Amino acid sequence: EHGWLLSPRMLGGEVARLESRCEQLAGAEEQPTKQTVAKELGDYLVFTAFHPGYRAYYVWLAMQQQCVSPLSHQLERAVYHYLHRDYLSTVHLLLPFIDGMLRTHFRAHNPTATGPLHYGPLRQFVRTQRAVQAYPNRHDMYRNALADFLDNWLFANVDPNVAHANFEVSYLNRHYAAHGLGSGCYYRPADCHRLFLFIDLYMEMLTLETGIGMHLFIPDHEPQVNRRIEYYQAHACADHASEDRLFVESREACELAAWRPT
Repeated sequence: EHGWLLSPRMLGGEVARLESRCEQLAGAEEQPTKQTVAKELGDYLVFTAFHPGYRAYYVWLAMQQQCVSPLSHQLERAVYHYLHRDYLSTVHLLLPFIDGMLRTHFRAHNPTATGPLHYGPLRQFVRTQRAVQAYPNRHDMYRNALADFLDNWLFANVDPNVAHANFEVSYLNRHYAAHGLGSGCYYRPADCHRLFLFIDLYMEMLTLETGIGMHLFIPDHEPQVNRRIEYYQAHACADHASEDRLFVESREACELAAWRPT
């Protein structure tokens, strides 16, 4: 409803605080707006989405998964742009990465499938029960949450003659971004966090299917993970003030134009 996914890597205390706040919001006499709730939930999830250790781990895990490894360089570049606060480029790298990940995963399970692969079969595939190496109940929960996110956000129909995607919280939608359907912002930090959390959960789902990446903690014995943690931390702590100013200027120009398709 609010465009967020939980990460399986969240610590117990973080989950408990988030659950407590959700209960408070649900029981409030005066219900806050969806934008307010979405922002509050995002504040609880930003640590997991931003943390260089988690970003390094999931890039490394993408390199290990056979159906995702050919695309892992796109995820790596997205992390680089994100740490440089270039959120527009981040989203435009993550969306095709997700698209490609879905398609290669589908093809791995349907090697004889022919013809163009549309979004309906992809959505159905994500929701379909598949063989797993461990924790089938957890896999069921992951795949349904991911499919709901695709239905409600990334793949939601934006045709005004059919249905409207819910842009009340975010314009984060694959069609909106790819086809330049308006000037609504789909590339804020929160939108990047949503996409990272989607990818994180998808990777965890793949782990249950393949058995690759069954780590309780981030594996500190993996040199590729450690090198990326150090690299990402250095970029996260760098001064990007000049880049921020340029982004604000271009964003203000977009809002001033208030462009809408005719």
